[in-house]
Amino acid sequence: MTVPEKLPEQLSEQVSDQPQQRNYVAIAALTLAVVGFVLACTPSAVLVGLIALVIAFFIAIISLCIPGWPKRQGVYALVLSVVGFAVGVVKIMVILEDMMS
Repeated sequence: MTVPEKLPEQLSEQVSDQPQQRNYVAIAALTLAVVGFVLACTPSAVLVGLIALVIAFFIAIISLCIPGWPKRQGVYALVLSVVGFAVGVVKIMVILEDMMS
């Protein structure tokens, strides 16, 4: 057997030997952050969206503190919750300005 023929077999054995872990806490945080972001962009549900984004922020921090679990989705949830909160605050300011004028 030559080296190029043996290489895919070794890779498939290495991949199948390692079970993939899923960070369910990060998945929950990311889901809540997406829902909160959508609600923060909706004028009638901005406050509910901001509350969801704050909760997603804290769940994302918790998911990043769990040792040995993947961190990528937790980072995505953290960034999305911060950006969504900023969008929600700007949306509230725009709504309040429209009410004042």
